[in-house]
Amino acid sequence: APVKVIVVGGGPTGVEVAVSVPYFFELLSGDRRVEVVLIEAQDRILGRLDEQIARQVTNTLQSQIDIQCNVKVIRASKTMLHIANNPSRYFDLLIWTAGSNANGYFKQRSDVFDTDRAGRVTVNQNLLSRHDGLYVTGDSAAVEFSGTASAAIEMGSYVANHVIANLTNQEIEPFQSTAPEYAIPTGHDTAVAMQDGEILTGKEGWGIRRQQDLSALSKIAPEEVAHAHWAKGENLASMVQTQ
Repeated sequence: APVKVIVVGGGPTGVEVAVSVPYFFELLSGDRRVEVVLIEAQDRILGRLDEQIARQVTNTLQSQIDIQCNVKVIRASKTMLHIANNPSRYFDLLIWTAGSNANGYFKQRSDVFDTDRAGRVTVNQNLLSRHDGLYVTGDSAAVEFSGTASAAIEMGSYVANHVIANLTNQEIEPFQSTAPEYAIPTGHDTAVAMQDGEILTGKEGWGIRRQQDLSALSKIAPEEVAHAHWAKGENLASMVQTQ
């Protein structure tokens, strides 16, 4: 029988994982018998992204994976996924990409942190909590676009520069996060992306995705190291096959 894989969470991560499973499953096993179901609690996947992109991705993926929206997961056992008001579903492999929460520690330490409704720490324009000298960054900081890798990278870089500015008695501009760019894979070498208000699909979309990958790597590693890692992605299939 086909291997049954369920991916829970229809955000960018869930979509990318779900669409990658059939390709890598066949690559490693030589078998195409895998069924992938992508489950999302909201009424569409990619709920935070432009609706045009979400619709294009949905239309492209429907022939490859089973997309099921408005499905609320209650819990999971070893082989069964329990759904609200629906029968439980069997799986061979469950991949969870939904339902992230801020670390509960911050709410517990109300003497040190102020938190928002999501449990993220309220920070000032320099990413400092109300406790003097204590920065909070990444998914735990209550700033715009928090929860994305691009925002976390920007925050880390800003804090480093802010520390240097303080040590050298220099002024520094307040932190401002930029809206992340998305190019959603629809295959191992195709994607849906938006550039200058135009939606690009297939190989063109994948080209945008590869540019974004290189840009992200270049922010966290020296140029030569970043480019070396990025170049490996150009030939990932053959690299996996030779290992």
